[in-house]
Amino acid sequence: PRSTLFPYTTLFRSVRQYLTIFGSVEPAPAARDQPAGGVTVSLPAPALVASVDCQPGQHVDKGQLLFTLDARAADAAVALARKHQESATQQLNQATADGPVITAWQRLRTQFEKDLADAALAQAEMQASMLHIVAPISGTVLSVQARAGETLAANSPALRIVDPDRLVIDAILPAWQMRDVHPGQDVEILSNGPQANGPATQPANHPSTESSGPMMGKVTLVDGDVDPRNNMGSIDASLPAGEPLRPGEQVKLRIILLEHRDVLTVPAESIVLDENGKPMINKVYRDV
Repeated sequence: PRSTLFPYTTLFRSVRQYLTIFGSVEPAPAARDQPAGGVTVSLPAPALVASVDCQPGQHVDKGQLLFTLDARAADAAVALARKHQESATQQLNQATADGPVITAWQRLRTQFEKDLADAALAQAEMQASMLHIVAPISGTVLSVQARAGETLAANSPALRIVDPDRLVIDAILPAWQMRDVHPGQDVEILSNGPQANGPATQPANHPSTESSGPMMGKVTLVDGDVDPRNNMGSIDASLPAGEPLRPGEQVKLRIILLEHRDVLTVPAESIVLDENGKPMINKVYRDV
């Protein structure tokens, strides 16, 4: 029965022990059977951009055209390689028609030159086809640095694509705390925005009895390395698909280290100190 001294109702709740850390939303790393959740497209050499066929915020499918590089030099190289290939073909045909008039060595040399011309044409055509830059993964275009009429520098990012359904949370924490974290542990994800869900975060190793349904994920990776400069390590936590979080967004994580389900809880006001200074709960009985 409820005591008149403590006008509260005792409840059976789940008591959890948390480790609270901070992290940022990032594309998932490449897995054994899946590409990375985000890619940055760049060029190995400077090139002039001819046209751009995408814009930030647009969804693109794998293989879809993103932008095209200037093709004048490549087209000229293909035309020259094709002329050399045609000339080598004519010479080989002539050598074959001459038959015994030419030596076997001359026929072999003519065949070798024809093979070289074929390879040069194939390489030129391959280089020309690489001027059409297509999406390596399906996802959302986050940023576009390529501009029609401008030259892209070598290795500079042209655009970035991220699959919104393959995001994780990358977080760092002190090495001494990593011993308590393991793949598969449940994680509460608390957004820092005005609509932040879930209760206020508790200090590490502080048992909490509050719950209002935050986003839930799991620890997917515990990095085995520690940065010796700051003695910090990193972990990844999964992010449920469809959640309104964007790459780069900062979030709070509460890793559930320990959970006791359906245990009797009482208000904090019910806890008092005994004569030895230790916390205790007084049992108050009502006469019946």
